[in-house]
Parts: sequence; C-alpha cells; structure tokens
Amino acid sequence: MGDAAALKATLGVIEDSRANPDQRIQAIQSVKQQKTDAVRDALIRLLGQAGPERIIQETLRALGEIGGDALPEEIVKRWKSYTPATQRVAADVLTSRGNWTRVFITALENKIVSPSDLPVTVIVRS
Repeated sequence: MGDAAALKATLGVIEDSRANPDQRIQAIQSVKQQKTDAVRDALIRLLGQAGPERIIQETLRALGEIGGDALPEEIVKRWKSYTPATQRVAADVLTSRGNWTRVFITALENKIVSPSDLPVTVIVRS
C-alpha cells in the first residue's frame, strides 16, 4: 500500500459517504498502519461527518493506533455528538495513552464529558 496512487484511492473510499460501509471500514483498517498526515487528516475529517456509527467507531480505533498530538482534542470536541456506544469507544481510545488521558480528564473536569458516560473499562483502567 506504499504506492501513492493506491493510498489516494483508498482514502477516497474512506471519505465517500455513498460507498458501501463494509468497504469503507475495510479501507480504514487497511490504512491505519500508515501513520501519515494524509491518513490522519482524512480520518479526522471522517469524524466530522454524519454516517453509520460503526464507521465512526472504527475511525476512532484507527486514530488511536495512528496517534497525534491534536487527536484527543478533536475527539473531545465531538463528544456530545456521539452515541453512548461511540462514547465508550472514544473513552477507550482517549485513555489508551498517558498524554491523551490528561485531555480526557480535563474534559471531565470541564463537564464536557459526564462521568456517567464512562464505560467500566475506563473506570477500571484509571
């Protein structure tokens, strides 16, 4: 997948809201090993789109693997738009890295995230 044209085509599938959701998820899974700005930016844009919940959840998981300093803020910024199931995925992602956990705790302190939103896995990890 190192080929620039193939990567561009895959990112196109990811961002195409008319594409089959299974194909989009497969595309997300195929690019998450490529920790490039282009991949990260495409996935962040995807977080801002309305779409099937499972695509947003897979995007969150992929971003958790890709990493990036600005990602926790991007996730927290969209917190209230997530369903409870997606909030659980987001909480797991946000508590997977020490520096991200600090952003998550700040969101809790600022009441952006409610303690009732936290899944047991996050509470146990803390």
